[in-house]
Amino acid sequence: MDAIELRMGDLRRYIITMIDEHSDYALALAVPSLNSDITSHFFSKATKLFPVAIRQVVTDNGKEFLGNFDKTLQEASIKHIWTYPYTPKMNATCERFNRTLREQFIEFNELLLFEDLNLFNQRMAEYLVLYNSKRPHKSLELMTPVDYILRESKNCNMWWTHTSPVNAKQKCHHRCETEMSCFGSENAFDRLAIYFRAFSFPNRNHENDNFLVYNLVYKAIA
Repeated sequence: MDAIELRMGDLRRYIITMIDEHSDYALALAVPSLNSDITSHFFSKATKLFPVAIRQVVTDNGKEFLGNFDKTLQEASIKHIWTYPYTPKMNATCERFNRTLREQFIEFNELLLFEDLNLFNQRMAEYLVLYNSKRPHKSLELMTPVDYILRESKNCNMWWTHTSPVNAKQKCHHRCETEMSCFGSENAFDRLAIYFRAFSFPNRNHENDNFLVYNLVYKAIA
């Protein structure tokens, strides 16, 4: 995790960023101020959308990652790794995502960040869906983060084939490894499948994309 600070005159805005080092799946949220309460709130909400179990978090030593944020990680039994001062390479994956976010989105929407924070977040949510589910990543052999996660995870085939969901207490007839509901489970990975279903298939109707994107990222973590 990291935070980007942007200034315009006397105004400051911050963008909290979070990325999985293995899949490059990322989330971000712009906020008007930054402290450990805000980063703790963001992390608690963002983990509900994260498709993989979080076992450790890497941050710098900024005050926004101390206090309540560190307490939140401790309560969740998540290891907190702090980087050494002035060593951004220790958090290289997040630093690279920050640069990508700046070059591909922030530079084109920086004025909006200071004029309408809510609208900025909604548009950034749309960008994140493109980043996570449509944009090929060289580091992932030209797969998207979502495609990579789907390949590496033991997901139910019912999600791929669009067949009817099963009851959470029933054994999936597609021989899933565990009892689950392909669409109704509380497992974070199954929620990912629900949210990104409309974005992972190029021939699907995307007329409701904006609604889905808004509910997927912005409303979930704002």
